[in-house]
Amino acid sequence: MMRPFAPALALALLLSGCVAPLPPAETARPDAPAPGAPVPALAELMNRHVRALGGAEATMALGGRLIHGTIREGKRVGSFRVAVMVDGRYRSTTIFGDDYELVGFDGARPWAIDAAGRPLPLEGAAADRVLLRAARASLRYTDPQWRPLQIHAAEPESLDGLPHDVVVVRAPAGTEMRLILDRAEGLVRASTIAGFPPRRHEDYRIFAHVALAHRHDLVAAGGAQARTLVVDEIEPLPEADPALFAFPSRPLNRPYRLEGGDRSGPIAIAVREERVLVPVSIEGGPPLPFALDLGSAESCIDGATADRLGIMAAGTGTRCALRPDSLGIGGATLLGPVLALHDLARASAPDRSPLAGLLGRDLLARLVVELDLVRGRMQLRDPATYRYPGPGAELALALPEAGARIVALVEGRHPGRLLVDLGRAESFFWGDELLRRLGGSAADRSLLLEKLSLNGRVLRGVRATLDPTLAEPGAEGSLGLDVWRRCRLTIDLGATRAWVETVESGVASS
Repeated sequence: MMRPFAPALALALLLSGCVAPLPPAETARPDAPAPGAPVPALAELMNRHVRALGGAEATMALGGRLIHGTIREGKRVGSFRVAVMVDGRYRSTTIFGDDYELVGFDGARPWAIDAAGRPLPLEGAAADRVLLRAARASLRYTDPQWRPLQIHAAEPESLDGLPHDVVVVRAPAGTEMRLILDRAEGLVRASTIAGFPPRRHEDYRIFAHVALAHRHDLVAAGGAQARTLVVDEIEPLPEADPALFAFPSRPLNRPYRLEGGDRSGPIAIAVREERVLVPVSIEGGPPLPFALDLGSAESCIDGATADRLGIMAAGTGTRCALRPDSLGIGGATLLGPVLALHDLARASAPDRSPLAGLLGRDLLARLVVELDLVRGRMQLRDPATYRYPGPGAELALALPEAGARIVALVEGRHPGRLLVDLGRAESFFWGDELLRRLGGSAADRSLLLEKLSLNGRVLRGVRATLDPTLAEPGAEGSLGLDVWRRCRLTIDLGATRAWVETVESGVASS
């Protein structure tokens, strides 16, 4: 279930920004300081803060960016992702356990996704909080002329025994944010938005010449366990599709659930000679062996298996399909899947292992699939907040009709368009042009490659069988399990990306 605006989760939306289309609020009068207490002029305080950050030019150099981060509370782990543009548009997604929050600012209005997945515009304090989080993260509060917010200095406060300047930022509906600024370094050491737990800013690092906090400790009330937010990566985002920030035009459909919120637990898989088998349960039933099949656009179930289980299918003829409420894969649940009915008896592997179905691109595209074929493990991740954490090389995926395709350098210099084939033991070449460049011919039966490079990750001694009868449109060959057994492979079909980490004798190589 999605619970938007959980207080601690809302603070996980970091490093975002906004512009000034909202009407200005009434000028807010600062709280009267204690008699005799020195309150620095706001212009002086802001200038000092901006100078400590590296100057106005460096501050604006932040530009568009994509921020990935992790949320930790004891042993529980969640994640967040924020996209922000230099003009202030932003979108933030946070997943922690059963809590899911998606908010954004399209340049005209803040918006959110409610508990039922429906988009709604925000007003009042809810809109204020989105603007204030954006202002804090984007350093917009350093500009007293930014019209949606009213900014003033307040009485200095003591933090860790040292005096700190205080800036109070008030949003249009009157919600306030207090920022505690380090006098010596100009850093935001703590901040509070009305209605949310206070946040301590720690572990500053430099991004685009500006010091940004990469760790935020939420100070929990009432003895509750505090959460820690850590920025794992900040990527430049010079351009982004405007639709990313626009007010959503339709309800959010999340056709999956993950036991860890943003991830499943580890799933044991069987890496056989000619396939990768995954345990799949239908509507909570016993696990059945399904094969991963990137070459199939649709997922399917063996007709005899469906009959044996007493599962009723809908439709007739070639459109006959099974429409269960859910499929379970380890700690992941796929909701409302469609499984075409096929006779898979002929698809049995040479070891005669049973095959109950195929997981095709339609279902695999819902999640990020992490495959460790060396150790026989798989994990599924939510693509909404996913960040690849490993040392592998990123590969662009193309999706022709035949499956998922990458470009590899054959013998270190000849680019080849090759399918990722998890359903064959061997690798194959069939493209005439690629064979010509490699010095091969139709008379050859196979080639032993000295080097196969996957965006800098090198595999040596790969043998490719030459078979023009296997030719698929849009590709010059395929890489089978003889290659992928030596790798850790992460596939994000929805974003058409993959990552590969080569492993030789259990040691990653590049």
